[in-house]
Amino acid sequence: MAEFAGKAVIVTGSSRGIGRETALAFARAGASVTVHGQSKEKLDETVALLKKNGVEDKRIVSVLGPIQDEKTTKAIVDETVKKFGRIDVLVNNAGVGQLTGAAPDSLENYDYIFSVNVRSVLHLTNLAAPHLAKTKGNVVNVSSICSMLSVPIWAHYCMSKAALDHYTRNAAVSLGEQGIRVNVVNPGGVHSDFRMRLGFTPEQDKQMEVDNKAKIVLGRFGEAREISDVILFLASSKASYITGSTIVVDGGCMIKG
Repeated sequence: MAEFAGKAVIVTGSSRGIGRETALAFARAGASVTVHGQSKEKLDETVALLKKNGVEDKRIVSVLGPIQDEKTTKAIVDETVKKFGRIDVLVNNAGVGQLTGAAPDSLENYDYIFSVNVRSVLHLTNLAAPHLAKTKGNVVNVSSICSMLSVPIWAHYCMSKAALDHYTRNAAVSLGEQGIRVNVVNPGGVHSDFRMRLGFTPEQDKQMEVDNKAKIVLGRFGEAREISDVILFLASSKASYITGSTIVVDGGCMIKG
């Protein structure tokens, strides 16, 4: 029997990249999935991929909207419970690195990044918690190794991910009383369009990968699937005694220095 058969999983920011791969992986493992994104075109692509993989409409909820909008976070929970009757896993994957047109060190950029990367996670987790308590479910947050690094041009992003890591530990304690586990995954460099959404050109993105390969023990960037595999593990019964943990998935970047 599939590991997540009969379970309902929410994956925010699942219109592309790690989020999309994670939603597909949960669905392949038998789960009903709620996908979310801000681009209708990209979100529709995720839904189409789910259906292409044999996932029926009755196992899919799709919510469009900015995750920092409280109406969106409420809709994610309400529509999931309305269709599936439960929530077993919440994957807080949606994240941003820069507000287009804003100076990296501006308060405007700070407010935008924290509203998405921290505030929305807190709000959505609070809304989902009563339902997760009923199923003895769990939360997996998606952070970054940047939470442990100093990158001045991405200072607000690094700060937000450090806050997310520490929130995870606090939530693991407070929600653990209800039987809810909370963990966080910290990816290193992964093949995705994330950097181009920060304003990188394809050439700059490729050059960054070349420049950083020497810093990675395994000598390459990761694939989204290699992150989703860890997320599924943490959400599964195999990780039933793991909570409050920070799992670095970076090909050995942090240990090489």
